[in-house]
Amino acid sequence: MNQPAQHPISQYPQFEVIEFSKRRLQRGLAPLSMRVVHGEGDEDVLWLSPEELRQYIQQFGPLEALLAGQELYRRRGGASSRGDLE
Repeated sequence: MNQPAQHPISQYPQFEVIEFSKRRLQRGLAPLSMRVVHGEGDEDVLWLSPEELRQYIQQFGPLEALLAGQELYRRRGGASSRGDLE
């Protein structure tokens, strides 16, 4: 019998920007929503602050979606004056 081809499991999670909520930002909450798909197929939706986003970039490297989230913070005023996204 033929077995279906197995796809390799990614070592790192995959990230996808869902939204940047100005309303959450105005309320002092983390405004960046991201979907995280883990190698096993499990998914999470996270609201990330600039600090948390920076930590993910340090942990997983400059992945496209993480850099896109960083750019959203820069463009929409979600980064603090401390330079959270430097």
